[in-house]
Amino acid sequence: MFTLIGSTAPDCGVNLPTDISQRTIAFDSDRMDFRRQLYWIKANGANLTRIMTDSFLDKEPAFSPDGKKLAFTSDRAGGGLTQIFVLDLSSNQIVKLTSRPEGADEPSFSRDGALVAFHSGASVYVIRTDGSGEQLVGTGLDNFNAYRWPSFSADGAQLAFDRNNEIDAAMIGAMPGTPIRMIVQNTTAIMKQPAVSPDGEDVAYQSGCGFTGASVWTTPFSTTTEVCKGRRVTPVGETATRPAWGTTTYLAYESNVSATAATIAVVSRVAGSVPCVITDTAGDNRNPAWSP
Repeated sequence: MFTLIGSTAPDCGVNLPTDISQRTIAFDSDRMDFRRQLYWIKANGANLTRIMTDSFLDKEPAFSPDGKKLAFTSDRAGGGLTQIFVLDLSSNQIVKLTSRPEGADEPSFSRDGALVAFHSGASVYVIRTDGSGEQLVGTGLDNFNAYRWPSFSADGAQLAFDRNNEIDAAMIGAMPGTPIRMIVQNTTAIMKQPAVSPDGEDVAYQSGCGFTGASVWTTPFSTTTEVCKGRRVTPVGETATRPAWGTTTYLAYESNVSATAATIAVVSRVAGSVPCVITDTAGDNRNPAWSP
């Protein structure tokens, strides 16, 4: 099922700490036949591998906390919709997790591996990894103001998500009508794709602060932050989206080289750090996710 393609071997990869450079990052790409498929690569750019070799659209990988499973979005169920599936990496068995009439995408695992969060329609949900116990967490005003890109808090009690131009959080299992907590205040610029840090202290997200183009920012998870008052992680002038934490210091993200193509890059939160681009420019590379 796994096909080794090669290595991009970026020069900057040698500057990463060993424990980071040898970590695996999954992502999706249309580099072969313009069909979006799942791949993984070492954080130093080595061992680019195609994960599956079928003809379906597969995207948005998310590792389970133990690294034994990979949740992803796929159209393999047919009907013109995507649903959430889980791949067992040892047996290669694929299990269909959702059957939403609107389709489903953007999966993420809880820290204990018991639940998967996902987006469907205007809402975010959680579901057990055996496909049972689907539960609505929150619904946006409409599809434009939909809640999307859910990410679990460290204790599993809350979901962070975006509403196109703000970052919010909601308690899982809260009574209907319970207020949604705002993490980053509403703005007229796009603010999307939150990811809670491994220690639960911070949230990384994409923000178009000041209409200067998207960058990756971080802000504390437990408080409300004004727009543009967080901490910019990626360099000014680089269009950066879809952050994913590897450790509390290192993140992967999409470095957009054009309106239709991106590479996967790794960067430290330390001020002044230079990103390391770990994929080549073949195809459009999106949605990085670190293995444990």
